[in-house]
Amino acid sequence: MTFLYRGALAAPAFALAAFVAAGSASASPCMPDHVAAPSALSPDVPLTLEAALNEIRRTSPDIRAAGLEARALNADADQAGRWLNPTLTADFENFSGGGALSGFDQSETTFGVEQTFRLGNKRGLEERAARARAALGTAECAVILRESEREAALAYADLVAASEAARLADEASNLSSTLAETVSKRVEAGAAAPPELARARADAASLRAEAALARGEVEARAYALASLWGEADLRFAVPSEFQIIAAAQSGTAPHPNLAAAKAAVDAREAELKRARAEAIPD
Repeated sequence: MTFLYRGALAAPAFALAAFVAAGSASASPCMPDHVAAPSALSPDVPLTLEAALNEIRRTSPDIRAAGLEARALNADADQAGRWLNPTLTADFENFSGGGALSGFDQSETTFGVEQTFRLGNKRGLEERAARARAALGTAECAVILRESEREAALAYADLVAASEAARLADEASNLSSTLAETVSKRVEAGAAAPPELARARADAASLRAEAALARGEVEARAYALASLWGEADLRFAVPSEFQIIAAAQSGTAPHPNLAAAKAAVDAREAELKRARAEAIPD
């Protein structure tokens, strides 16, 4: 089952949500083993919603920061499950004195190895707490990702709508110019009064100004969309129509906010158990 919608003003909100959710599930930069897809932007190719979301996952500053934080927490969790490193000590006595104790001839050297054994299952509880913190970091990254993708999807829809409005404004401007030329010929032929020509030219000038304003709105929305993934220049062509092709999901995944809330509860419980274990001396 697929969704296919065309037209700048005909894309319903649930279709956007379905497309964003499908993309987040399949290519989340919050996962430790994530490999970013190559950029699909081209100055000669109209931007698609899929390409916009891909850029959000690739280069959005907020997503990259959250993803790196999640990876750091996963690395900390791997370290928490290891034994404490042993400590090697070396003591030197009876050296650099006078007489027989001059130099190191009569020195005494003592080497020692110390190893701390954590009792009360501290190592296991510490690893469990670290894994819970890592899961919370991944869940919080997913929340930021979903919000960023939603913002990008809405900005993309606004861009397509502005592009459609600019196209209609250009058509209206061209028609008004043609009408002004026709009225001018009628005035020259004596079939119309000069005031009609003045009104036609005034209307044409007004519509040309509106068309220029609409084109400026398109450019502003295009730059606003590109700024969401940290781009200062436009490396894509403005789309002229809205197209969504999203595969329906067989299952329903919980919203990232719910997953983050559950991960927060699990992390607090794991931290509490780890803190209680500290009462047992090593």
